[in-house]
Amino acid sequence: MHAPRVSASLIITAPLAASLATPASSNYRVLMVKRVAHGAFAHALVFPGGTQEPQDSGPLCCALRETLEETGLHLPNIPAQPLGRWLTPRAQPRRFDTRFFLLTIGHTHREALQQLDRARPQMGELEDVRWVRPAEVLAWNRRGEMPLFPPQFCVLLEMSRVARWQELADGLRHLDAGRAVEPVLCQRSDGRVVAVMPGDWAYPVVGPDDPMRVADGHLFGEAGALNRLVMERAAAGGFNNIRLLRTAAGRPGALD
Repeated sequence: MHAPRVSASLIITAPLAASLATPASSNYRVLMVKRVAHGAFAHALVFPGGTQEPQDSGPLCCALRETLEETGLHLPNIPAQPLGRWLTPRAQPRRFDTRFFLLTIGHTHREALQQLDRARPQMGELEDVRWVRPAEVLAWNRRGEMPLFPPQFCVLLEMSRVARWQELADGLRHLDAGRAVEPVLCQRSDGRVVAVMPGDWAYPVVGPDDPMRVADGHLFGEAGALNRLVMERAAAGGFNNIRLLRTAAGRPGALD
């Protein structure tokens, strides 16, 4: 088993101009970065962040430092709230213990707003820096145009259900549930990959120590409490056409 490296990511949102906001879509955009072809998360669209270093006082300090290094954005004076913790599945060769933080830029944060369009990708680490609506990224993923990994997909899916940036802090508070999410990846006979997560009836059956394996029909029957992702492997890494299957019993208070 590979010990995970402690890391952190910053989910930065900013208001859209009034002329771009519509009642049918969110009134904010989120900053995402596209990784280069080598290294962890090759070609994937992720949130800015990286591995915690000795000089970092904690995960949030790490997320802010990495964001500055990767994009040039300096955002030290805006409150950020925890948005959950994810562990890379144990069967993977490179593992991370990642804490996510939400930093919502509002209309009163003038200094931060002036920086937004100056965000630039760090040479050698990133291909691109993009301000996007969450629903846009999810649509790209469904069409096989933009691979994602489970943490980014789940966060974006929850964000897509919150239309106003003013409501993000309260609307996403449930994501910081106090325990890490550590999916177990299993291979279906049709070639798709299933990420079984805590709350799914099958999670205690496969267990986080189990390697990826070909699963039988019993394990992947969709009866009982569900909390899992069904995904297609992308050629360049990550997953396309990700679907969340979750019942109210899979996560209290939620029905998808």
